[in-house]
Amino acid sequence: MPIHTGYRSAPDSKIFRLLESEKRVLGQVAAGVPIAKVLEELVLAVEAEANGELLGSILLLDKQGRHLLHGAAPNLPAAYNEAIHGVEIGEAVGSCGTAAHRGEAIFVTDIATDPLWGAVAELPLAHGLRACWSIPIRGADGRLLGTFGNYYREPRSPTADDLEVIAHVTHTAALVIERHLSDQALRESEQRFRALVELSPQVVWFCGADGQMTYCNPFWHAFSGLTLEETRDGGWANVIHPDHRDGIVRRWQHALGSFTAFEVEIPFRRSGDGEYRWFVVRASPVHDANGEVVQWIGIALDIHERKQAEEARELLTRELSHRIKNVFTVVGGLATLTARRYPAAMPFAREFQQRIGALASAHEHASPQGLAGSDRHTFQDLVAKLLTPYAGHLHDRFEISGDDALVGGNAATALALIIHEQATNAMKYGALSTDIGRIRIQGSRSEGSYRIIWSESGGPTVPGPPQRLGFGSVMAMRSSTEQLGGGIEHEWAPEGLVIRLTVPLANLVR
Repeated sequence: MPIHTGYRSAPDSKIFRLLESEKRVLGQVAAGVPIAKVLEELVLAVEAEANGELLGSILLLDKQGRHLLHGAAPNLPAAYNEAIHGVEIGEAVGSCGTAAHRGEAIFVTDIATDPLWGAVAELPLAHGLRACWSIPIRGADGRLLGTFGNYYREPRSPTADDLEVIAHVTHTAALVIERHLSDQALRESEQRFRALVELSPQVVWFCGADGQMTYCNPFWHAFSGLTLEETRDGGWANVIHPDHRDGIVRRWQHALGSFTAFEVEIPFRRSGDGEYRWFVVRASPVHDANGEVVQWIGIALDIHERKQAEEARELLTRELSHRIKNVFTVVGGLATLTARRYPAAMPFAREFQQRIGALASAHEHASPQGLAGSDRHTFQDLVAKLLTPYAGHLHDRFEISGDDALVGGNAATALALIIHEQATNAMKYGALSTDIGRIRIQGSRSEGSYRIIWSESGGPTVPGPPQRLGFGSVMAMRSSTEQLGGGIEHEWAPEGLVIRLTVPLANLVR
C-alpha cells in the first residue's frame, strides 16, 4: 500500500486560522471553560485544517507520572478512547506510550508493521487506524504534560508542514494544560486551607484593612456564641473580660493604625458556661504588590491550662521564696542571740549576719518578685540592691557604669558574696573608710565573657598585698572560680585597690 506524504503545503491562511483558534481557546481558558471542552476545541480546529484526514488525540499525564489519561479526541471511536485511557507509559507501548517514555516525538507511519505497537496493534487496526504520530507536550519548564496524537486511516509520514502544525498545536496545548494545572493546584490548595481552617480547634479569623471582620471559623462561633454579624463592628470585644477589654481594644486600634503585628493574651467568655478562658491572639497584616495592607489574618490559641499552670507555679515559687527569706532571717537571728552569751564572738556574728543578708538580697534579686514590674535580672540591678545598706551618707560614693548583663540565680548568689566582701573590706580598710573615697564598678562584654572591674580611689594608701587573705576574701575567690567558672585578679595599687573579675556569659545567666 502506498504511503501518503501529507497534504498540500499549508498556506499562510492556515497558520492564520490556527493562530485564531489559539486565541479562541486561550480566551476560553481565561473564561474558566472546562479543560476537556477547551482541548476538544483545539483538536477540532487542527482536524478541520486537515480536511478530515487527521484524527487528533490529546492525552494527559497523571499526577504520578506513570499513566496517560484521556484529554480530548472528539472524532476517535469512543471504544478506542476508553481502551487507551490510563495506559501505562513505557517502551513499545504504542506511539503515545513510547513518546511519553522516551520524551521525544514518535512517528509510526504504519501501525501494522511497526514494532512499537507489537501485540497492541490489533486495537487501533480494529478501528481502522493505520498511522500514529505522537509528540510530547511539555511545559515551560520542560516537564512532560501529556502527548498529542495524530491518527490517520492510511499509512502516512509527516511533512514539514505537518511538523509546523504539530509544533503550533503542542505549544497551545501546553499553555492550556499548564493553566489548568495551575488553577487545579490553586483550587486544591484553597480546599485544603479551608478544610484546615474549618476543622481547626482554635480560632481563625480574617478582617479587612479597616479591622472589619470578614470571616471567623466555626470554632469561634461555637465558643463565643456570636454570629459573624454580631462579631463585626467591634462586637468581638463584648466577650472580653471587662477588666481587660479597654486596654486590648486600644492595642488592636494601635496595630491597625500602625500596620504592625498584633499579639496579646485575652480572656474570652465561653458562651456555654460563661467561663473566661485565656487565649493568645496573634494577627499580621497582608500586603498587596504595592505594599498596601489589604487584610489581616489572625489566630487565637487557647492557653487557659498553661496560664493556670503558670499562676500555680508562680504562687508556689513566691511561697518558697518567702520561706527561704524567713530561713535567712532565723539563721542570722540565731547567730546574734548565740553570740550575746559570748561577747568575743560578737564581731564574728555581725559579719556572719551581714553575709547572710547579702545572700538574702541575692535570693530576692533572683526570685520572681525580686524585681517587680521588670522582665530582667541584671548585674547592675544586683549591685544597686547589695549596696543599699551603704546608701545613707555614702550613696554618692559609688559609680555603677558600663555594659549591663543578665544574671541568673546561681550567679547572683556568688556575685553577692563577692560584692558584699569587697564593700565590707572597703569600709574597714579601703575607700569607704575615708570621707572622700569613691568606688567605681564597671561592666564590659568581650568575646563571650563579662568583665567586672572594682576600682577604689580616695582611700588610704595601699601598702601592698596582705600577708594572708581573710576568710571572706578566700570565699570570694572560690565563688569566682568554682561557682562562676571565671577568674579574679587583685591589683594592690597605692592609690587604691583594683579587682578584675571575668565570668563566661553562659555561666552568668545560670
